[in-house]
Amino acid sequence: MQKIVLSHSSGPRALPILYHNADEIAPSRRGLALYRVPRDWRERFPPQAAARAMQAAGVELRFCADTRYLALDLFTENTFGYPPALAVYLGRRNVAWAMLPLKQGRAKAVLLNWQQPIPGAGEETWRIVLPYGATVAVKALYLSDGAELLPVAGRPVRWLAHGDSITQGAHALHPGLTYTHLVADQLGWDALNLGFGGSAWGDAVVAEYIASRQDWDILSIAIGTNTYGAERASADEFAACYDRFLAIIRQAHPTRPILCITPIWRKEEAQQTPNRFGDTLDAYRQAIRRVVAARQPGDPRLQLLDGLELIGSAEGLTADRIHPDAHGMVAMAEGVAVALRRLWNT
Repeated sequence: MQKIVLSHSSGPRALPILYHNADEIAPSRRGLALYRVPRDWRERFPPQAAARAMQAAGVELRFCADTRYLALDLFTENTFGYPPALAVYLGRRNVAWAMLPLKQGRAKAVLLNWQQPIPGAGEETWRIVLPYGATVAVKALYLSDGAELLPVAGRPVRWLAHGDSITQGAHALHPGLTYTHLVADQLGWDALNLGFGGSAWGDAVVAEYIASRQDWDILSIAIGTNTYGAERASADEFAACYDRFLAIIRQAHPTRPILCITPIWRKEEAQQTPNRFGDTLDAYRQAIRRVVAARQPGDPRLQLLDGLELIGSAEGLTADRIHPDAHGMVAMAEGVAVALRRLWNT
């Protein structure tokens, strides 16, 4: 096997590896730290959202190589208890996955060790999908002796998915089984995962960060349940916050398609439990519907997707009856993919 020490450079010695969905690549003694949001923006975020923005949800190493062996030397820190798993894809085929130590530490994860040639290797793109709930620094990549690293191209449509822990991928068995990953593969698009578990509150600074980015073509926003569950604002206050969130993005990107997804079903709806403001979760759905309806006459590329059409009962949820299980992730992916495709073609 050959060891390739990873470095990030734009010069002649740059490795032809695409660090997908990493908006900051920071060299450290542990390797290349890959963050979805750069430090200057994280310092402006609320602390919990900033911590989540450091996690590697949707971050991938992409390259082409005719190899039968794949291993990755990396350091992970996982403080939220999500499954610390890696997934490996060759094109759209999930060819391997591996579980890492739960808390933190360095590991050499052997992902593939085949004796026979792998169909498609050297032609299709290798995609190592990093743990969605951990901060990650990658140190070295291991390939078969003689395997040459070759660059890859991105996909034609870039979808930025903003949301809460469900968008981030919470409780998916591995990072290739989140609804965002499934949608992107189904559509043949690139997903830029901007899910912040427990901290997707519609903060203006997050909208400003999204507005500042030029690397997306279509946006989805799936928030509301964190505001209800953490009792941070009433439904009426959330409506004003949501309208401001859209206004900030629309000022920078007046015509790009935006899909607004209302919250899926969660356990409190069995008894229609109100929060301390006296609002049920459905009140937050109604707030989103009102804002979108008021904007749509002058904004035809703004569309609504009812989360209850994706998951409308406890079926498809994990034991906590909040986060989708494997079936729920597939159901969400199918519904979101249809809505995004329709919006993209309008």
